[in-house]
Amino acid sequence: MGLDFYPTDVSLLNFKGLAYFNNDNFRDAIPYFEKLLDLGETKPFVYQKLGYAYFKAWEFEKAKAMYKKAIGMEDNNPELYYELGHVYLKDRALDSAQFYVKKSIEVKKPNLASEYETLAGIARQKDKLSETLVYYMLAHEEQPDEPRYFYQICAMKDGLDKNPKESLDCYQSFLNKYRDPHPYFHEIVSKRISELKTEIHFSQN
Repeated sequence: MGLDFYPTDVSLLNFKGLAYFNNDNFRDAIPYFEKLLDLGETKPFVYQKLGYAYFKAWEFEKAKAMYKKAIGMEDNNPELYYELGHVYLKDRALDSAQFYVKKSIEVKKPNLASEYETLAGIARQKDKLSETLVYYMLAHEEQPDEPRYFYQICAMKDGLDKNPKESLDCYQSFLNKYRDPHPYFHEIVSKRISELKTEIHFSQN
C-alpha cells in the first residue's frame, strides 16, 4: 500500500522523506524531496530539507542551489543563510561561508531603531537631554543609513556641549555622510554650519 499505490501522493512522499530525514538517513530522503519538487511542491521547506540532505550527502553544489532557491522565496529566514554558510564552510569556501553566516545574523537581529527613537522622544519630553542623546546614538547604530538619527545626534550635542567647533564638525560630518539627504535636513544643517562658522570667527577675534 502507500506509495506503491499512490506514487504521486504529496502527503505520503513528504511523510516518507521526513521519516528518513529525521532518522539521519539523508541519502534515502533525497529521492522523496526531489519527487515533491517534480510534482510542483516548490516550497521553501522542501528546498531547505533537500538542501540539507544534499549537504549531508556531500553534494555541495546541489545543496547550494537548493538553499538559494529557498532564500529566493523566503529571504527573511536566518536559518537558510546559516545552513548555506555551513555548506560553503564544508566546501572550504571561507569568504562565502562568512558572508552567509553574517547575513543570518543580520536577518535574525531585529532593527530597534524606531523603538530607540520613541524612547529618545520620551526622554526629551522629560527634559533628560543626555538620555535623549544616548537613545538617538543607539538608533543610529541600528540604522546608520537613516539621516534623521545622525542629525538628532548633532542637534543634541549642539545644545548640550555648547562647543561650536565640535558641533560644526558633527554637522559637516552629516553632510559628508549623507550626500543627498532630505531637503529639510540639508537646508537646516547648512544654515547651522554657517551660523557656527560665524560664531567661531567672532570668538577668535
